[in-house]
Amino acid sequence: MRDKLGVYQNSTLPNYPAPNAAGYPERVDVSRRLAFIFGAFPDYCDTGHPYLDGENVPAVPGPNRDFVANEKYCNVPGAARRTGNLPFNVNSGVHSADDVVLTATGPGAEMFHGRIDNTRVFRIMATALGLGGS
Repeated sequence: MRDKLGVYQNSTLPNYPAPNAAGYPERVDVSRRLAFIFGAFPDYCDTGHPYLDGENVPAVPGPNRDFVANEKYCNVPGAARRTGNLPFNVNSGVHSADDVVLTATGPGAEMFHGRIDNTRVFRIMATALGLGGS
């Protein structure tokens, strides 16, 4: 995964196709996309590509009433195993319900002001990238 995920100074704009009538791209499996990663997660395997085959189940029940990485995803060429940081009895990424400070610079930064709902963040980013209206 280290060679797949870039850092800010090496990043380029995603190359999603033009948005559909609802403002979303028809395809998300493109060569350059945005990466969003949980800060807390179970053991799992990742290819760095969107999972498009139904529900994504990164961790499954293990033999000891715990959760382990879903080997179905670990056996895909290019998959990387990630050691989680959640208790073994938790199967999915978590986040807090706390408000966070969000700052922005560059095109569209003026749309980030005051307290906003987290669902607006995606819309503002899509608008700033020219992917759809706000």
